[in-house]
Amino acid sequence: MKTKTKTKQKILRVFAMCILFLGNSHLMAQTLPNSTITQSVCIGTEDYEIVPALGSTYTWSIIDQNTTAPPLAGEADISPFIGDWYIQVDFTIPGTYVLSVTEQDLNSCQGATVDLTITVNAGSSSTHVVTECDTYTWGDGVTNGDGNVYTSSTNTPIFTIQTVNGCDSVITLDLTINNSSSSTHVVTECDTYTWGDGVTNGDGNVYTSSTNTPTFTVQTVNGCDSVITLDLTINNSSSSTHVVTECDTYTWGDGVTNGDGLTYTSSTNTPTFTTTTVNGCDSIITLDLTINYSSSSTDIQVHCDTYTWGDGVTNGDGLTYTSSTNTPTFTTTTVNGCDSIITLDLTITASPDPFAGANDTICEGLTYTLSGATNTGNSGAINWTDASGFSLGFSNPGILNPVYTPTISDIAAGSVTLTLEISGSAPCPPESSSVTIIINANPTPGPIWHN
Repeated sequence: MKTKTKTKQKILRVFAMCILFLGNSHLMAQTLPNSTITQSVCIGTEDYEIVPALGSTYTWSIIDQNTTAPPLAGEADISPFIGDWYIQVDFTIPGTYVLSVTEQDLNSCQGATVDLTITVNAGSSSTHVVTECDTYTWGDGVTNGDGNVYTSSTNTPIFTIQTVNGCDSVITLDLTINNSSSSTHVVTECDTYTWGDGVTNGDGNVYTSSTNTPTFTVQTVNGCDSVITLDLTINNSSSSTHVVTECDTYTWGDGVTNGDGLTYTSSTNTPTFTTTTVNGCDSIITLDLTINYSSSSTDIQVHCDTYTWGDGVTNGDGLTYTSSTNTPTFTTTTVNGCDSIITLDLTITASPDPFAGANDTICEGLTYTLSGATNTGNSGAINWTDASGFSLGFSNPGILNPVYTPTISDIAAGSVTLTLEISGSAPCPPESSSVTIIINANPTPGPIWHN
């Protein structure tokens, strides 16, 4: 904008001078008195001209006021622009210069030198280095930046303002955009979870249920926000009671998957065993154990000859025993479901087995020896009695084979029944056997007749 305006001004000024030169050449030909004028400009190309006089020529020169010598080539070079009355000076080094012009008219008369003291000010260039997060708005668009919003790093935008000396100050924006980050912290825990320390890696709160809403913001190494969202799954541990009733002993599990593997011999409700559930949390099992004890007893029996032990179902094996024994056992279930083991302690006592002998016949007046009497059983006290229950006719009623003398009543009756009784050992009762003796009467001869 500044260059276009300056060029337009030059064109108008040259046009005005041409009109003035053609309309009043005598005035323009006048030489100017030697005078000093000062001017401030900026580094760059500046135009200088005088009002030319008809037929005059002009000589331009410039010196560095600090050195009083012409500037070095390239520092303040003079170049004609229109004739010799309108020139351009290209200033590249700031400083104070004296621009001089001398006129020689058409009569070869040389006029006084006119000096112009020029202070050349340097414009400025600078870089505005900025590091921001996500977006950056550069200035207000008028005094300190172009007002644009930038969302990515760049080093190309420029903004030009005028300094106090009227020169351009060109500012380049060197922008680094660091982006904020967002992430999700996925966690699966049992029962409770404390998220971080509340300062660097989480809000420090204790969570007891699943959630995906908590956030925590920290600054990254580039100074931008890092927003972390907690995605938490809480799985709960479980507790249960393993209720068991057993007889005598109980081994709880295998020690690895389903119990501690220990053997218990008494009731308890304190042992625990911890396993891991499918969700990775503890499953705590408590053993509630009742131990009922099996029982053992002895069934003492004393019997004669044989004994049948129980019915084979509820109270004995149902077998018949004929001799003493203490080895048979029978197992039943008690009211608490445990074994009741019964041992039979059996004593078998043989009963007496008397035999009084076979029935026999004797003649009247004779005695009878009971030699046919026997006892194949257990021997006990022996007692012989007659039909009246008396033992008077026996030689010795306490022996097995006594001699019996028939009584008058026996002879009169023609027979007698004798009984042998042998007592048994407890608990056997006495056993008896009888024998009948026929007593035949002796013949009585009749009178003797003499034929």
